[in-house]
Amino acid sequence: MELRLTLEELGPTFIKLGQLMSTRPDLLPPSYIDELGRLLSSSAPVAGAVIVQVVEEELGMPIEDAFASFDVEPLAAASIGQAHVATLRDGTSVVVKVRKPGAVETIRLDVEILRTLAARASRVSTSARDLDLEGLVESFSRTLLDECDYSREADNAERFANDFADTPGVHIPRVFRALSTSRVLTMDRLSGLRVDDVDGLDAAHIDRNSVITRSIDVIVAMVFDNGFFHADPHPGNLFVEADGRIGLIDFGMVGVIGDDDRRLLVALFEALVAADADALARALRSLAPAGDAAPSLALRRDLGSFIADYHGRRLEDVQVGALIGTLLGILRRHHLRVPPTVALLLRMLTVVEGIGLRLDPAFSLGSSLRPAVEKLMVEARSPAALLDRARSSGRQLWRLGRALPENVDELIRTLNGDGLEIHLRARELAPLVTRLERTGDRLVAGLVVSALITGIGSLASGPRGIGWRGPLAKVGIGTIGALGTYLAATSLGRSLGGDRRS
Repeated sequence: MELRLTLEELGPTFIKLGQLMSTRPDLLPPSYIDELGRLLSSSAPVAGAVIVQVVEEELGMPIEDAFASFDVEPLAAASIGQAHVATLRDGTSVVVKVRKPGAVETIRLDVEILRTLAARASRVSTSARDLDLEGLVESFSRTLLDECDYSREADNAERFANDFADTPGVHIPRVFRALSTSRVLTMDRLSGLRVDDVDGLDAAHIDRNSVITRSIDVIVAMVFDNGFFHADPHPGNLFVEADGRIGLIDFGMVGVIGDDDRRLLVALFEALVAADADALARALRSLAPAGDAAPSLALRRDLGSFIADYHGRRLEDVQVGALIGTLLGILRRHHLRVPPTVALLLRMLTVVEGIGLRLDPAFSLGSSLRPAVEKLMVEARSPAALLDRARSSGRQLWRLGRALPENVDELIRTLNGDGLEIHLRARELAPLVTRLERTGDRLVAGLVVSALITGIGSLASGPRGIGWRGPLAKVGIGTIGALGTYLAATSLGRSLGGDRRS
């Protein structure tokens, strides 16, 4: 809670940063994700007169010429912009999003502060370096500035509209380009019930199961067919209209799944279905490469336990959100970070499952996604897909072949010159130093014991022995010396072999 309240006190940029961090369950544990998800998105509105001035400057005309009516009281106000209801000359009801004056300048200033803090933290903190804090700040700053550019959101909305042009059950608001710029966005106003308004849906006699089915169809089409998905499908951005259509708004945050991401996801699904911990480890290492290599044996062991927990259970009995949370916990433990798009996809699936469970406690996202996943896996093995992968591999081999002579020549020049430099991190040497210290202690102890036993053997077998009787008196000096040498060697062997019993 303290983190959330601190971000709210710091202002709009840090609120938005916290909201973006809540989309990265691969970086933060669930408790932080849940708390950051509660960050207030509302903000104090800018005066209506100031908004009118911005709209007129951007559109290059008096507001009366652009709209038949314009409500200066905002419908909603967020950290970056605010929305106003308006009516076009032809009577069309629209929503006009207007970026607040000074929003970009404030964000740029705050981002510079964040860059400085991230750089300082990375110099003194191993955790900050492992997390690639500086890279994260750069990524989040780009996302923040992209959300300030409403022309990007207009592009996203039109792409969604094109993707679902032949889907009658989906309503994407129309963009009015003549009344839109990078600071102003004019779109159709959607009306309806929030998708999670159980009482409202029941009162309107709208079948909740049909709402779930249509919503899942939309998600499946976005992710598995189009490779372009709405990355923030919380209930406030999904509406059920009076005619039963699913309406979507707010297209500032989207995800794009490329062919490489799709192939890696197929490998991940296949490993999960086959309950193959080794294949799952390989898929995750490809999907989420490590900054510092994680111990493969430890990763396979954790994944083996993960698979054992879920193997044999019916898909209907598995909560996808819990499965994703457990898997992301393993990734965090082994310092594996998934690409931002995949993180957005996993979060989106978790949010959708939550909506489905609110509408129907018996809802199973896994069962709903099964046909699409199986179709994707079949398509990945089709002749066309195999040929495409062969072509891609051929192009990679061709590039490697072309670069090989130059790389070999550079290596030879390096060897003939100053030679190779090997860089080691101190923390990587710590286990080796500990092992050597333990080895030295054991070797010294073994040699001391060897000398002691040899001395005892000399006394026991000499002409003026100390008078011991029994087995020890019959043991020769060579045998006892050999025993001491054996003890020393055994101690050394256990040390080099990693025996932790001492």
